[in-house]
Amino acid sequence: MQMIADLHTHTLCATHAYNTFTEMAAAAKEIGYCALAVTDHAPAMPDSPHAWHFQNWSAMPREIGGVVMLYGAEANVMDTKGGLDLSESQLKAQDWVVASIHSSCVPGLLTRREANRLWLAVAENPYVDIIGHSEQENYRYDYDLVTKAFARNHKVVELVQRPQRRHPQYVRPAAGLPCQRLSYFSGQ
Repeated sequence: MQMIADLHTHTLCATHAYNTFTEMAAAAKEIGYCALAVTDHAPAMPDSPHAWHFQNWSAMPREIGGVVMLYGAEANVMDTKGGLDLSESQLKAQDWVVASIHSSCVPGLLTRREANRLWLAVAENPYVDIIGHSEQENYRYDYDLVTKAFARNHKVVELVQRPQRRHPQYVRPAAGLPCQRLSYFSGQ
C-alpha cells in the first residue's frame, strides 16, 4: 500500500513539534506524499496555539510545493458525551478535524461503557474526519461496536504504532470494515 498523505501532524505552533508549514510540506513532498493535514492541538491542551490559529486558514496557501494542504485541528474530547473543545462554528471552519483523547482533558480512567459512549458520540459528529490514537490503555472501548460506528460514519481511524500502545484488542485487522477512500488526494 502506498501512503499518499499524513493526516495528523503538528507544527512548531505546538510545543512538542519543531517544523514550519513550509518545512513540513517539503518533507511530505520528499517522501512522495500528495497531501498534508496540519492539525495542531485545539485550545484545551496546554501546548496548543491560541484559538486565533484555527480561524485564519483562508490566509494560508492551499498548496505548498506541490503538496495539497489541509488545515484543521486535533480537537480534544472533553467528556463522555463526546464534547469537543471547539465550537460548531470553529469546527465548520476547519478543512480536517482529528478527535483525540488527551489525559489533560479527560483525566483518569474511563470504564469501558464510558469509553464506548464517548467514541460512539464522536463517531456521530459530522465535523470529525479522523479518530486520533484511540487505542490508549486508560480509555479502552468495545472494538467491534465502536469501529463499526466509525465505519458507518466514514471516519478514518489512526493507529499509532508505538509499542506501548499496541494492545491486542486494537491491533486486530479491521477485515470487513469499509475505509474512507481518499481519492481526492490520489486523483483516482
